[in-house]
Amino acid sequence: MRRTTVSIVSVLLSILGAWSQAEEPNVNLARTWWPELTNVITPVGWRDHMHRFNVVYDGTIIARPPSKPSQPDSDASDPLAGVQLGFWPSAEPDRAPPSTQESIAMFGGRRVGDQGWTDDPAPVLWTRWKPQEPTSPLAGLELRSFVFAHKSGGGDSLTGLEPMYCWIRLQVTAREATARAEQVSFFVRINSPHIKFDMIEANNFRVQSEQSLYPRKLHPEPDASGALLIIEPDGKVRMGVLNGADRARFIPPAQGSNDQFICVTMPATAGRHVDLLVPMLRQPREDFVAEARLRWEGALQQANAFWSPRPATAAQIHTPEPLINAAIKHNLKLSRMISLTIPQTRQKTLLSGSMVYSMLWITPTSMTSHMLLDPLGWHQDVDKYLEIHREEQGKVKAPGPNYPQHPGYFGVPAPIDSGNQWLTDHGAVMLTAARHAMLTDDLAFIEKWTPALIRGYEFIRDSRRLPRQPPQAQGVMPTASASDISRPIQSFWSDAWNYKGLSATARLFQRINHPLASEMQREAEDYRQAIVRAFRAKAARMPTWKDASGKDRTLVPMTVSDEDTDGYSAQHPFYLDTGPMFGVWAGVLPADDPLMIDAVEFFRQGPHTRGEKRDERFDWKNAAMLVHEMSNAEPCYSWNVFHSHQLADRQRFLEGMYSIFLGAMSTQTYISCETRGGITENVFAAPLGINLVRLAVVDDEVEPGTLHLMRLVPLAWCSATEQTRFENMPTEFGPVTLKWQLADGGRTLQVQYAPSFRRAPQAVLLHAPPVPGLEKIVVNGREHQADPNIPVKLDPI
Repeated sequence: MRRTTVSIVSVLLSILGAWSQAEEPNVNLARTWWPELTNVITPVGWRDHMHRFNVVYDGTIIARPPSKPSQPDSDASDPLAGVQLGFWPSAEPDRAPPSTQESIAMFGGRRVGDQGWTDDPAPVLWTRWKPQEPTSPLAGLELRSFVFAHKSGGGDSLTGLEPMYCWIRLQVTAREATARAEQVSFFVRINSPHIKFDMIEANNFRVQSEQSLYPRKLHPEPDASGALLIIEPDGKVRMGVLNGADRARFIPPAQGSNDQFICVTMPATAGRHVDLLVPMLRQPREDFVAEARLRWEGALQQANAFWSPRPATAAQIHTPEPLINAAIKHNLKLSRMISLTIPQTRQKTLLSGSMVYSMLWITPTSMTSHMLLDPLGWHQDVDKYLEIHREEQGKVKAPGPNYPQHPGYFGVPAPIDSGNQWLTDHGAVMLTAARHAMLTDDLAFIEKWTPALIRGYEFIRDSRRLPRQPPQAQGVMPTASASDISRPIQSFWSDAWNYKGLSATARLFQRINHPLASEMQREAEDYRQAIVRAFRAKAARMPTWKDASGKDRTLVPMTVSDEDTDGYSAQHPFYLDTGPMFGVWAGVLPADDPLMIDAVEFFRQGPHTRGEKRDERFDWKNAAMLVHEMSNAEPCYSWNVFHSHQLADRQRFLEGMYSIFLGAMSTQTYISCETRGGITENVFAAPLGINLVRLAVVDDEVEPGTLHLMRLVPLAWCSATEQTRFENMPTEFGPVTLKWQLADGGRTLQVQYAPSFRRAPQAVLLHAPPVPGLEKIVVNGREHQADPNIPVKLDPI
């Protein structure tokens, strides 16, 4: 990003933020804006493995093998191989099995459950049932399911297809003195997966009962181990009850019903439980029994051992807001869980989702690497998951009619291609690799990736000069697919992503004194100027709109061609998510440029955001807008936060940051949504939120060459009773640790500053937070005046 001068407006906004500190955003305030997500699905799985178990908000487990990549095992490639299990607690083991309507009513029809994680290193997810009606036979009892995934044998996945098991514990976790039930039963419904998912909340989570019949006949069979096995016609095991089998019964489908059940019963005493074991793919009996012999404790021990290691480079963040800490902790697991090994090639890759999106969209998924894993020091994972792109470079043609096959193009590898190649993917890979190199100074990585980055540079250089017919603009990339709307356009955001990738690579090459550095820098700047020329020419022909004060503003274009009717309508959600606001984070234009101001203000106060026209729900027919500084379409694309970041508009920056954590992630399991109420099972939004946490405190991006500390730190993280810690935080200069706590009744901020720089920044600036009554900052024992407008200069060595 080019260095920009902070405008007078941004300084005034910062001062206003200090004056209105009582209303500054924090977790508690953001809870009042955003109710918990509906339709939440959270995966449990194993890093680099193809199979994950997806747990619905009500405890339902969907075990469905992904359709890609193709799998050599006949069961793995069988679309009928999966199973879906639902859970219904009851105090009446002899009653008739519950109907689908009874199951839906169990959570009040709200599609919001009660879930969370245990403290284990392994991802162990619980779902709680606690009847609130005093007349319920289960009143006074707290019941939970606990679920985790275990790869046969433990350890790393080598093939991606080792047998994968779901361990399920159904437990009475608490009993109040008023409880009346003497026993508890769980009816476990067995079906084929039959829930349809959608981005729109009203269309999401459709139960397709006609598809729910499990495709093969099942029958119970006791095993010598004491388990009750549920057997398929070929003798393979679909699932088993491992303890309490003597009080378990199998209920085949009734006439006209697609539902069959296992009913397990236990005393209604705290601590009592029954364990179930479910393989993703039905298993030979001897293999299933071998897994079962581990028992819950043995399998969990192996899972904990697998998930426990942390690299020495890993950062640690602790704030006085537990939700922020938990979201970071669990997304480090979720992001690495949503990955796989391609069986045929043994290549490792991140995925865009656990189930519905269990393929790869490079652009949004790259944010997992350059906004989450690398900034938090999980560098080995970024290196590992980038490698497939280096190996597959040049094998896919760019998604536009003018592009020939080019050895430098980074596209989605065929085995995990969703069918939606975006031209932005190329720039996203270049950015991720260059940023990783600068955060780590890993010489082996740099040596390995230098030829690939040169070829990537040559793709952009050559593509900018490709012949094209009017109305295509010259000097920028030819038309190409820019999003899931595959129609080729000259998208501003496509050029901006590729410019960002190229400019990051040019900075890296300057750092390593590569002979091509100067040429790359000239090419990058020429590219930026070409984008801006085409963009401004297009903007000059665009219509205007009136803001809330009646001022005329430009409807900023999302394309750079000479064709005025291309691109997406301003009414389309992608106009927000993949439109002109992206220019600031990409470094194409500064946030105080009039076009960037008009772009973001359209989504804050455009005509569609006011009066009866305002509809905050995501729907393809609704115009997109910013709600509490977050996109009401796909929150991970809330690029406006980088406008606020650059302008030091702390109120809006923090409003956007907290909205991502409270509005785009489940506050129970911390899984992200694609759209609110739409598809979850992904980490789309988490990288953005976690990156904003980092930038609020440790910022090596707003001013290249300078490290800013605590520039936009929330007041909620300045506590007199609890120390806030950002430890071992990677920067382009090397890691830095910052710890702070208020003292002397809030008049003093005690700061511990410990850099471990590999190269010295030009300056290190510590900003005084606008804490009311703060008089001084003591850094490593040295006292400084606390002035919100004059940062403290720290020793960069």
